[in-house]
Amino acid sequence: MTRYHHHGPEAAALEVLGDPWTLLVVRELLHADGPPEELAGWLPGASAGLVRKRLRALAEHGVVTAAGGSWALTRSGRALRPVIDALGRWGADHLPGPRSDDLDPALLLRDICRGVDRDALPEHPVAVAVGLTETTGPRRWWLVFGPEAATATTTEPRLPVETRLDCSTAALAAVWQGRRDWLAAIRDGAIRLSGSPHAVRDVIAWIGAAPYAPSSPVRAR
Repeated sequence: MTRYHHHGPEAAALEVLGDPWTLLVVRELLHADGPPEELAGWLPGASAGLVRKRLRALAEHGVVTAAGGSWALTRSGRALRPVIDALGRWGADHLPGPRSDDLDPALLLRDICRGVDRDALPEHPVAVAVGLTETTGPRRWWLVFGPEAATATTTEPRLPVETRLDCSTAALAAVWQGRRDWLAAIRDGAIRLSGSPHAVRDVIAWIGAAPYAPSSPVRAR
């Protein structure tokens, strides 16, 4: 932990939260409790040992607590949600989009699924076939949208396929993050959606927008 030797509460807060990966561990716990191994699986570059170390440091300050091998935020930890939200909005508004080597299709699709608007989901489960280009990971995915949640899988589900979505991982990230307009991306061929007009509109509504997407698309620098 870095010591700033400063009287200000912001310095004290950074002593607790300023180490690399700490705030991202908090972000993951805001979504769901979990063991260090599971949390590390969604933080590329962070080992389970490193995540465990950060959790122990946070526990010393009452930010997280452990129970049965799983970790959860305390009331103090949950109070960090506005901090995470403010960082997300600032990054979306003032920083360029992700670099190509920052894009992991599994993480991107997982984030899309956990951020869906549940009120917009279909009454019966349907699948969207996704073909991704310019990626070193799996290229064939399916997004399964049901009445309660959405999931991403590389195993073909036994469900009706509503439509097919073909694009690069970067193009999907850009429209989901609000850095490009869906219609413009479809018109110039960056994204190809096959299916009925009604199905295409449904899929775009189900995918929705990232939590910190600006109200109007911004241009990546």
